[in-house]
Amino acid sequence: MKPVLFTTTGLSSLEKNLIAKIFAETEYRLEETMTSSTSYLLSNKSTFTEKRILAERWGIPVISIMWVYKSLNCRNILQFKLRKYEGCVFCTSGITNDLFINYYRLHGAYHSSILNRYCDFLVVNSPDQVTDKIMYAKECNIPIITAEHVFDDRVTFFMKNIQYESFINEPLTDEIFNGKIFYFEGETEIHRLVRRLIIEHGGNRVEEPGPDVDYSIYFGGNGKGRNFIWYQWILDSAELETLLSPDGYEVHYTDLPALPLENTIVLPMVCKEEGLRTRNKIQALGGEVSMQMSSKITHCIVERKSKQLQNKMQGYMKMYKIHVCFLEWLNQSIYYMKRLSENKFEMSTSLRTIPQIALETAKKERLLLNILLAILTGGECSLLD
Repeated sequence: MKPVLFTTTGLSSLEKNLIAKIFAETEYRLEETMTSSTSYLLSNKSTFTEKRILAERWGIPVISIMWVYKSLNCRNILQFKLRKYEGCVFCTSGITNDLFINYYRLHGAYHSSILNRYCDFLVVNSPDQVTDKIMYAKECNIPIITAEHVFDDRVTFFMKNIQYESFINEPLTDEIFNGKIFYFEGETEIHRLVRRLIIEHGGNRVEEPGPDVDYSIYFGGNGKGRNFIWYQWILDSAELETLLSPDGYEVHYTDLPALPLENTIVLPMVCKEEGLRTRNKIQALGGEVSMQMSSKITHCIVERKSKQLQNKMQGYMKMYKIHVCFLEWLNQSIYYMKRLSENKFEMSTSLRTIPQIALETAKKERLLLNILLAILTGGECSLLD
């Protein structure tokens, strides 16, 4: 059987060794490098490292590391696929339209009102602005995305190196976790590894939350806790032999927004300039993009200004029962983060509108009048516009 090739990004050597051990008796194989033969990229979030950008370019799915510990079944692996910006934290400056904010939220990112060095990117209204946030972002090498490029999803703009910052300034003299109390439950391989590292480095693990707990350790899924921190903080601190700052591992939420267009298949029929942006909007809403008309299509997106594309839809509308909506439907659905009724944004089944019919009728009447005048006067016939 041909092996299924995996690689990882943003994970410690301790975790990669554990994954390799779990894969040992399976058809899966973990590799250090990414190639065109790689089937999946494993990560705990969609931070845009070099491998993450290559995965986007090559169409390699980015899979949550939780699949390894909770499933290990290739048949449901895409259920663990990370959203494009899942786990990313972003801030804004000068952005007043929620369309730009909710676009990233639907893609899995968390919007923070506070900009710090752990933010993955900053969205601004204009690059010419001079604000404290923009100056800070430039100082800390935080990627800056302008509003006009939000829907382009130019992933190279989001490139960011993973940085580790020690929680202490002096040389470490005590054990790394030095009496700190951690709360979590679970008996998987990763739970056992984290528990062992905590005890080995002077910490304590409890199975019940309480006022004495310093940190609640997060292993994915739903959950609530005080000082919720990803378990990778434990692994990275142990591997680097220092207590890292927990700020970069903070869990901001556990529930992602629902995808309004999930289980829909959308055919975008827009101009070349709008093609990429329209596809990205459809995907942000959870819809599947198709480039060919078929009986599976549920929606078609057209531009209000393009009469030629609207006319092309006339035959399709007679053949298939589909919603033909204008671009505004996507924008408003992103803005409100819910599927709005197609009725307000749907192209009329009668493509010849009343003004068009009235105009053609007026032209015919003028033509008949000109013909009549030509007969009476013996002159030439012409259509006057």
